[in-house]
Amino acid sequence: MKPICQNCHTPFERVSYVPGCEPEYECLCGWSFPPNNLKWDHDYLAKAKFWAKRKSKDPSTQCGAIIVRPNRSEVSSGYNGFAQGMDDDEKLYDNRPVKYSRVIHAEMNAAIFAREDITDCTLYTWPFAPCDRCAVHMIQFGIRRVVAPVTPLGSKMAEDIARGLKFFQEAHVPVTLYSHE
Repeated sequence: MKPICQNCHTPFERVSYVPGCEPEYECLCGWSFPPNNLKWDHDYLAKAKFWAKRKSKDPSTQCGAIIVRPNRSEVSSGYNGFAQGMDDDEKLYDNRPVKYSRVIHAEMNAAIFAREDITDCTLYTWPFAPCDRCAVHMIQFGIRRVVAPVTPLGSKMAEDIARGLKFFQEAHVPVTLYSHE
């Protein structure tokens, strides 16, 4: 996975590598990528993907989220699904309006299950960045950074995610996007 520049939306290029050290990345537009986050970002994105695939019952969109403290220890995880105690029959996921009215997004589930203040934490999401509704909630919770894969072309959520990314930018919450490679 190559990190994506938030300024010009092109993949960063590796500009230096010393054996035993993490590579440094820089974009042609002049933005740089902090190399010390790369390994952690990949690990927590992989964990968000694991939770999505393992726990979400939604047949069309399986989402996962991990919230991580500034010291890089995990606070909580979440996946998209219905609230506890509600009927979780797979047929309910086939009816889009019913599903949308019942589902709790992965980001919100992770924040709810945190059971602690998540101010200054990092949010990792899979398979794309938070939608506009989740973005405003994460901003209000005090999330300081968001890490996610680039939204796939043709995604049904593309407009909502684009709005969410604008909200993060407006609130000065940095977002690091990675290619799916």
